Amino acid sequence: MLDAVRESARRRDDDVINESQDIGIQITTAALYEAKVKDDSIIRMLQKFWGITDYEARERLRIEKTIEYPCRSVAEYLMSEEAMTKA
Repeated sequence: MLDAVRESARRRDDDVINESQDIGIQITTAALYEAKVKDDSIIRMLQKFWGITDYEARERLRIEKTIEYPCRSVAEYLMSEEAMTKA
């Protein structure tokens, strides 16, 4: 029973670590992309500082460019329009 509890706690710790790393990679990718850093440099930095593969770094950048950044831009625009109409 004790081993099962320890294993469950270890798995939970692993999940938290993986989730934290995922959030860190997302934030790093977004910051570098918004700062207009060249794609090759972003990929190289993600690999170097987060220890991810070339494929994963490229995929993270692709998701940032095609999904995350456009969604944030639309949300920011809508929020600014809403703020302007309330003023």
